[in-house]
Amino acid sequence: MSRPPLRETLRQLAGEDYIVLHQNRDAQAAPMTHKTLRNFFVAAPMIYAAVSRLAAENAKPSQIMRLKDTQTLFRKAIRDGDAAERALMNERFHAIIGEMADNEYLTPSLRRLLIDHTRTGMTFYTPAITPHREDGSIDREAFAAHFEYLIASGVHGIINGGSTGEYYAQSMQERLEMASFAKEIIGDRVHLMIGTVAIRLEDSITMAEHAAKIGADSILVGSPPYSVPTEQENALNALAIDRAADLPIMLYNYPGRMGVNMGEEFLDRVGRSKNFCAIKESSGDINRVHLLARDYPHIQMSCGMDDQALEFFAWGAKSWVCGGSNFPPQEHLALWRACAVEGNFDKGRRIISAMMPLIRVLEQGGKFIQCIKYGCEMVGNYAGPPRPPR
Repeated sequence: MSRPPLRETLRQLAGEDYIVLHQNRDAQAAPMTHKTLRNFFVAAPMIYAAVSRLAAENAKPSQIMRLKDTQTLFRKAIRDGDAAERALMNERFHAIIGEMADNEYLTPSLRRLLIDHTRTGMTFYTPAITPHREDGSIDREAFAAHFEYLIASGVHGIINGGSTGEYYAQSMQERLEMASFAKEIIGDRVHLMIGTVAIRLEDSITMAEHAAKIGADSILVGSPPYSVPTEQENALNALAIDRAADLPIMLYNYPGRMGVNMGEEFLDRVGRSKNFCAIKESSGDINRVHLLARDYPHIQMSCGMDDQALEFFAWGAKSWVCGGSNFPPQEHLALWRACAVEGNFDKGRRIISAMMPLIRVLEQGGKFIQCIKYGCEMVGNYAGPPRPPR
């Protein structure tokens, strides 16, 4: 293919949000936003059902034989553990279904679904630390260096202003400044999510509005600490933050720190807004995983307990917000890829078994931030001390 047609093809793919183009660098597959993920899972069943119904009505014997042959190759790829061949056969199977349906209105939608189906796993996020000098001030140079380290390691997105970043020990001015600085560092290279959790609703709204202003991709919304709101009050709080930003939202359920659970009444209320696309589940209660997977599939479940990652993936989670990935990101990415992308849970069990001593220290040791920062120092990235009183 000559360069001008290739360039135009890449520009078209970039215009349709499939890839990201960088000057003097290779093209990069575009990560799916939480909004795109939500729309995918809302629309996919309807489109697949309509296409399948027409395919059953219009199928020709030769097409049915090709479909059976593809199914055989798909099963073989599963037995062989060949993720690439499995993905190819899955795409071919649905392409044949689309050919059998023979509908010019549904075919473009089916093609878009097939492309996005291969991208649904691009949701590995690191909630980044905030490096401090010995006097407690923020080390902006180390902050930028750490972000560059994470991007180079292959994470799909970075969360600024989460609990791992010690937002609770920062002034509002610092939170706003560091959110802007994070966007300045990242540009459009990876997904940027801004944390909005605060005791005062006004402060959460300020963070949400600022996230929209600087061009962040999404926001993280948790329950307000200490106040112990009812389900209805908590939902109204979240919806007010939603209105302030009108950005895709990942909820953050962490009852151990916030004092309340994001229960069914809460989820029913906020789920009416198109922006509530995902939930980072950090309760540690495996029954919550079952609830979210079965009853709230339109709110994408994201693993928020590293020692339960395998269980989350087994129940269909494609997303992981992984604090531990601040210092060994490749190892955590390998576990996510084995389970969420390849579907190879035997491989996943081996990986997490090897990592479990580290994960257990982080999740159950009682000094999460200190351990994360110490790990960063061990791999040569300055992190500095946490701010008091931790």
